[in-house]
Amino acid sequence: MKPKEAKQPLLNYYWSKYKNEFIAYLESQVEEGKLSENWYKNLRNALISFFKKYKINEAFDFVSIQKDLTNPQIKALKKFFKFLMDFKYKEVDIKELEAMNRQLKVRQSPKLEGKPAKESEMKKYLDELKEKNDYSYYLYKALIYTGGRSSQIYKLLQDIGKGKVTEKDLLVFGDVGAFDITKYAEGKKPSYFAIMPLDFAKELLANKDLFKKMPKSFRNVKALKKASKLNVGASNIRDWFFNKALYQLEGNKTNINFIQSRQDEKGSWQNYSAIREALKGAVKEYKKLMEKGMFSFMD
Repeated sequence: MKPKEAKQPLLNYYWSKYKNEFIAYLESQVEEGKLSENWYKNLRNALISFFKKYKINEAFDFVSIQKDLTNPQIKALKKFFKFLMDFKYKEVDIKELEAMNRQLKVRQSPKLEGKPAKESEMKKYLDELKEKNDYSYYLYKALIYTGGRSSQIYKLLQDIGKGKVTEKDLLVFGDVGAFDITKYAEGKKPSYFAIMPLDFAKELLANKDLFKKMPKSFRNVKALKKASKLNVGASNIRDWFFNKALYQLEGNKTNINFIQSRQDEKGSWQNYSAIREALKGAVKEYKKLMEKGMFSFMD
């Protein structure tokens, strides 16, 4: 039976009452190795964002919003339903929860594009580079954060080392920073802005001395050559960024293309004013990706 004391819609009431227990349950699954830390954070954040936005009293309420839900939200809700039916079956409306569960359909993930790097392997290699305490660690991390082309991100770090790019060149948008890299465009390969967490952008500037002795070309960086052999090279990172942002986190494709300095089917950004205008939407998109746990695997 539905709880008489509940003034909130039924599902929101269950969330308010059992939220802490459910999160503790997920944490126990992480400790037991049944759930990764990264996926736990995705599930938790997905439910928090869901209940901030939606009020659900019965299964039919899902009909109009189904298409707007992300796969992480759908999977998190299903896991919450199972928790309630397994552990709170004396207190909840089982039939209504079963009906809600039937309404939610997990969408099949599309075929991944390219050869994306695995997050566990990127993290492993990043930790290895960190021990070297040289420019390669910051270069590799910058590639992950920006999803950019190695040649263009490499030139950015070189210019930071030469003092050609300084703090006055850093555009600040709350907790996100961006460097103008339009001058690094190469033939048919455009270059827009290197967007990254603001703290990391400041970290690059603070470590400019490490970038003074970089090889003239990114092709001579041994760390990138080794990464390619391990299938976590620059192109693998670029493919990972695109696939995760677009398919797993269901981002906006045009904004993601801009973030990665890719051509877009809706038309490329031909002049600087158009590029600066597009930056606004790209930064908002980047913030959403961060909130959804885009880079949480590096924590």
